Amino acid sequence: MPDTSTPAPGSEYRYVIGDYALAAVQVLGAGWGGDYGYLGGSGLIWGPGVPTLRLALNAKDNLVLYSRDDTSPTLHPVRLPNGAATDADDLRKVGEMLAQLIVEQYVN
Repeated sequence: MPDTSTPAPGSEYRYVIGDYALAAVQVLGAGWGGDYGYLGGSGLIWGPGVPTLRLALNAKDNLVLYSRDDTSPTLHPVRLPNGAATDADDLRKVGEMLAQLIVEQYVN
């Protein structure tokens, strides 16, 4: 359990959700963009022919991907391959998995 008496950046999780979104953008390549949500607690992803997507925690603290513009969005669960990313290799794997999910669900 992390030491909560002395909070420090990355003391519990090295990467924030916004980092995962930007890792997916790197994999998706040219024409795709992304940004951090408030305090990195979510991430936005946009690209050619797709709505702006949000990567965030739902009310049950599950990581989900959904269209930000949809009034009643379908929440696509995101299963992190090895739990939270702890190094650059893990972050790349999360980016690849998210990119695959985006292509499967949103790219025609």
